[in-house]
Amino acid sequence: MARRRLRAKAVRAAVAVVLAAAMATTAAQAQPPRTTNFLSPRVHEQLEAVHAAMARDDYDAAGRLLDAIAKRKTSAFEAAVVWRTRGYIAAQREDYRTAIAAFAKAVDSGVLEARAANDLMFNIGQLHMALDAVAPAIQWLERWRAAEAVPSNQGLMTLAMAYAQAERLPPALDAARAALTNGQRPQASWYGFAAGVAIRLERWQTAERWLAQGVLLYPDARRLWVHLASLHAETGAYDKALATLQLAEARGLLDQPNEIRFLTQLTVNERVPVLGAQVLHQTLAGDAEPAGSEAADTAPTDPGAADSGAGDSGGAGSGAGDTAAALDLLSSAWSAARETDKARAALVRAAPKVGHGRLWFRLGQLRLGDEDWAGAADAFARALAGGDLTNPGAAELNYGIALARAGRPDAALAALRRARDHAGVAAMAETWIADLAAGRTLD
Repeated sequence: MARRRLRAKAVRAAVAVVLAAAMATTAAQAQPPRTTNFLSPRVHEQLEAVHAAMARDDYDAAGRLLDAIAKRKTSAFEAAVVWRTRGYIAAQREDYRTAIAAFAKAVDSGVLEARAANDLMFNIGQLHMALDAVAPAIQWLERWRAAEAVPSNQGLMTLAMAYAQAERLPPALDAARAALTNGQRPQASWYGFAAGVAIRLERWQTAERWLAQGVLLYPDARRLWVHLASLHAETGAYDKALATLQLAEARGLLDQPNEIRFLTQLTVNERVPVLGAQVLHQTLAGDAEPAGSEAADTAPTDPGAADSGAGDSGGAGSGAGDTAAALDLLSSAWSAARETDKARAALVRAAPKVGHGRLWFRLGQLRLGDEDWAGAADAFARALAGGDLTNPGAAELNYGIALARAGRPDAALAALRRARDHAGVAAMAETWIADLAAGRTLD
């Protein structure tokens, strides 16, 4: 509903522009042409007074003057001009239904010049769009299209949007194609619209063609680049998706966090993670917090002693979620690039920003690999305190192992006994418990 209101507002704005241009030329069009359709000097003079009142925004006075003209004997052409002018007044007052009726009478009189009649048909279509009356909008816009020798691409795109709003996608795509290929310069957004319709029809190659043409004509249109990359990814062409985003990034177009994350994920998928990691790292550099040392990040190493908010500097509603997600992805990219130190640093920044323990668990695993037993125990303690773990048994087991390696056998036994209650790690927990009881630690 909100999208429909925004679309109607945009259509109303377009209608206002079209009507203002039409009104600006009304006086000139009212001059007696050298045809059988002309205004008598008396009517011409009265219409000039009408236009003057309209220029002052005195629509009541303009309406009264038109009533005076209509009461006298007029030609069919003069009557049509009066109806057209009534339509302009109603449209300026945003009384679109009255405007539509007046314009329709003027068009259906059959005496207006072709250019004037065609313009009114288009105006009627736009006014129906402003009222969300899509079916009559399409009828009038198709009537306008048939009457024009070379329909404008703006009008064709308006027709395409009307069809799309009516969920009539094949004719929407046909009208959009006509708008993009009639020799007049299209707007950048039209390529995205046409591609969107083609995608809904599962015409992937058509969508790709329009987006590719769009970025060639508008190389700085960021949304077209991202749309094209998304289409490639959707169809499994991840190499093309990555190449597309790399070109956009080289032009300095990628400025949204989700776009940078998209690029980074593609580099991981395509086994060139260092490229995405470098771009994402540069993007996040401006938001970096003083990291300090990992030792400054310590927390209680007993889950029972760590409160539920330990290490959570952001909170669910703090707005830190996007940054945490980006740092998580950055860590994955650096890990894939075998840059363990950088992966660990990213997790140190990310883990406190989320309301769960999953990132702390990953950090604990990295620290285990580095044989940082105390640091690993700290991370697993935070993971268990944060909760929402995919495998809490593995967290308890690794916590116990880290504590054992750090020379804290009593705390290790407590953790390993909790791990023993989880079927997936029970056997390994028993082995560690037995060896600790015997005074041994396992390699």
